[in-house]
Amino acid sequence: TVSAADFANLDTSSVTNVRNADYSLPTLPLLRLVPGSDLIDAGVDVGIPFSGTAPDLGAYEYEP
Repeated sequence: TVSAADFANLDTSSVTNVRNADYSLPTLPLLRLVPGSDLIDAGVDVGIPFSGTAPDLGAYEYEP
């Protein structure tokens, strides 16, 4: 079951933040999984690199 509790942040207002000095995008907590989320290692291997026992569901792989 997916809920807001699975994510570190769902506030999209941060996407308009200033870019880094080298013009790259800042790393944001938006849509990042939190420790213990049911979405970690819950995906299906389709040939894209992942960490853990299976891909994570969501926009990003969980990184502790």
